[in-house]
Amino acid sequence: MFSGYGIKNIGNALKTWKKDFDTMMSLLPNSKKTYLPNKFVKLIGYTIYNAKKREDASNPLKIAKAHYNWAEKLPNKILDHIPEECYAPIHKDTIKQFIGGNSIIYGHATMPANAQKYKKPMWLLPSSDSIYDAQDRSTINGRRDEYLATRQVYTSFANEVLLRVEEISK
Repeated sequence: MFSGYGIKNIGNALKTWKKDFDTMMSLLPNSKKTYLPNKFVKLIGYTIYNAKKREDASNPLKIAKAHYNWAEKLPNKILDHIPEECYAPIHKDTIKQFIGGNSIIYGHATMPANAQKYKKPMWLLPSSDSIYDAQDRSTINGRRDEYLATRQVYTSFANEVLLRVEEISK
């Protein structure tokens, strides 16, 4: 629900910013414009993160029903509230899809908290010598394969972010 309101607020802000940006660019002499970006900001999309995974879920995302209820509303919220010029040339079908697909959709329990605590990516924690807390070390090593697997899912997510950034940079 919060994300839906956020999208609406972002859309309203983008409309205002775009109007102000265009006005400013029309009034500034060319010599001053060189210090400013020649393109207005672009939305590259959204992501769903930390949803509760449910293998028995009847929805295509395999997430808890309450999470799916809101997740399925986000694409239309974007189309309704974000001006198309603020995400084009990314196609509407792409902007409706969350970035990274299911790569980072599911929660990682305490893995992000441990990554923050030890200031290292999750996938490096099992081989890190900087984990001083014995209980953390046993928790991390007990879920070693899960920690290591986060590298691939975050790489997949990052690659899609880069593709979308490349698309808007053309």
